[in-house]
Amino acid sequence: MSMRVATFNTSARMLETTLATQARLTELQMQQATGKISTDYGGLGSSAGRLINVEVSKARAEAFAKAASLSADRVEVMYDACGAIVDVLTELRAKISQASGSLDSVGGQAINAVAAELMEEAAALMNTQFEGRYLFAGSRVDTKPVDLSVLPAQSTAPTSFDTSYYNGDDAVTSVRVSNDDVIEYGVTAADPAFEKTLRVFNLVANMSVVPLDTAAMSEASSMVLEALDAMTTVQTMLSLDARALERAEQNQLDYVDYAESMASNLGEVDIAAVTAKLSTYEAQLQASYSAIAKIQSLRLVDYLR
Repeated sequence: MSMRVATFNTSARMLETTLATQARLTELQMQQATGKISTDYGGLGSSAGRLINVEVSKARAEAFAKAASLSADRVEVMYDACGAIVDVLTELRAKISQASGSLDSVGGQAINAVAAELMEEAAALMNTQFEGRYLFAGSRVDTKPVDLSVLPAQSTAPTSFDTSYYNGDDAVTSVRVSNDDVIEYGVTAADPAFEKTLRVFNLVANMSVVPLDTAAMSEASSMVLEALDAMTTVQTMLSLDARALERAEQNQLDYVDYAESMASNLGEVDIAAVTAKLSTYEAQLQASYSAIAKIQSLRLVDYLR
């Protein structure tokens, strides 16, 4: 009966080393497939806590950036609506300029009708909605802010300030764009620029034109210019709001890029380096299995020949 050489300890040690090599090879293969050091935080050791903190802060920055972007979109819609109101006021100004010192009944009725129509158009713009929200209503985003049906007619000069048409509130819209910063933005339809816009339309739509109410026409001529200036100022303020929101969004996006880079350093692998290591470990594993097979095949008789 042949006897094997007493190689148990040697074989056991080599097998242990081979199994460790096999485990490391499997780990490297997983890293090559996923691009990550580990598929769970437990495999990251002391870096796990740092990676979790980075991922949490990245998610928060993404939320801040999204909020700033959405608010900037709202401001853009508000800006465009105000620009359209400026266009309507410009049309009214042209109609007023065309009116002569005296109007016949047809011409008078025409300017009354045009002003009433333009007033409805301006009110519709003040009731602009975006994503289901009334933008000029303060915090009452589900309430149409302008209701002309309750606005008393103003047909003579001097006219008086009147926001009875307004159904919103005085709340200033704001958005948190970082842990420390909140940006207020927007305007309500109760703003003096909006009120003056509706008042000049109201006056021209209801003033006497035959005979022409020269005092009312004079006030309308100056008021339309004031309304244009005021609406242009509102547009400027909205433009500043938009810039602030865009800067805030970009700041958060810059941090997201930084956090992604940091997370990559903490949790991802260099695929090229892993591939090189794989080749080394595969060669080691092949050599180990060959050595084990050789040792296990040795018999005492081989030494006695």
